Amino acid sequence: MRYFTHLWSKDWLVKGEAGEGEKLDHTAGTWFRKRRVRAGDIVYAVAVREGHLHLLGRLEVAEVCSRRRAEALLGTDDLWDAPDHVVAKAGTGTPTNYSRVIPPGTVAKLRFVSARGSFIPAKFSAPGRLDHQTMRNVRELTPASARLLDSYLGRTTLGRTTDGDPDASTDEATFPEGRKVFRQHQERERNQAVVRRAKALREKQDPDLRCDACGFSFVQVYGTVGKGFVEAHHVLPLAELESTTETRVEDLALVCANCHRMLDRRRPWLSKTELRDLVRHPDETTPA
Repeated sequence: MRYFTHLWSKDWLVKGEAGEGEKLDHTAGTWFRKRRVRAGDIVYAVAVREGHLHLLGRLEVAEVCSRRRAEALLGTDDLWDAPDHVVAKAGTGTPTNYSRVIPPGTVAKLRFVSARGSFIPAKFSAPGRLDHQTMRNVRELTPASARLLDSYLGRTTLGRTTDGDPDASTDEATFPEGRKVFRQHQERERNQAVVRRAKALREKQDPDLRCDACGFSFVQVYGTVGKGFVEAHHVLPLAELESTTETRVEDLALVCANCHRMLDRRRPWLSKTELRDLVRHPDETTPA
């Protein structure tokens, strides 16, 4: 099994909205045979708009064929003109989603397989802004990169579901939820005034409030809904304090939600400089 991205025109983010939510059962282009895409391989339909990577959907290949053959298999005569048509294996296509944006920090971790077998990272034309040429035509992904994209689809490849159970069916498994649990705990209080001050000062310098680590901007991706939004990461964990302390604006890092989770994931915490270096030079040998 191999993994490929297929770039769709950004016009599909507008024109394709009528079919949003329908299962991805087909895609077409000029490079599938050249890249030796075969039955059993995985194809991710993607688009790039304003420097952001949109993951439209995923399918498992049943057949790479001509337009006429694809129309016969799909029962239609309305497929676009292209030499290579990919028809999905029944039941493997995910619902299409034209607004699913992959964060720049995740995109920076993707690796593409070159003709010589080396791994090539994505290119950015500016911090947090993907170079459109990175996703051109059909490109092969490493298995680790495919798993990154799968995490945004709510499932993983290699026969595993998101909860790590290799035998459970992603479509049919159910999990009990909703039991009420009473928990009593103590927590140290953060002063939100310093957070508001840090955001206000930063917004004067950078109205887009880009993440200190990966450059992601909520307002650039989500428009007015994301305006003024960014998360504040405190350099010193409150759990390590033995008494109250004074916090300065300089003690905060303003980051996106993904980078905030990564900063908090290890003990001792990563610094924002260390996380920025990790985003730019990810170590693929580090387990997810």
